[in-house]
Amino acid sequence: MEVKHGRGYVYAIEYHIVWCSQYR
Repeated sequence: MEVKHGRGYVYAIEYHIVWCSQYR
């Protein structure tokens, strides 16, 4: 997973947060 860019990094974080929220 190559997500070290500003935009990609933020997107990955938001996606992870949404995933955690859905599978709480």
